[in-house]
Amino acid sequence: MSEIYDVLENSKSIEILIVLSQHEKLFLSELLEKLQTKDTNTVNRRIITLRDAGLLKEKGEEKFGGRRYLWLTKR
Repeated sequence: MSEIYDVLENSKSIEILIVLSQHEKLFLSELLEKLQTKDTNTVNRRIITLRDAGLLKEKGEEKFGGRRYLWLTKR
């Protein structure tokens, strides 16, 4: 459980979770727009740590492989 708290201390983690909680799923580009940031490096790092902590999932779009869907897990 403390692992989740450690993840949430990182910048942008809580903001990402809040935005995703308001939508069923989003593309990464939509998430960046809703966060009002162009700092893709930080957001990508946070997505990886949130995913590894089991808080969100991601899947590449089949039709256009470069776009990724993001959504919250039940955890």
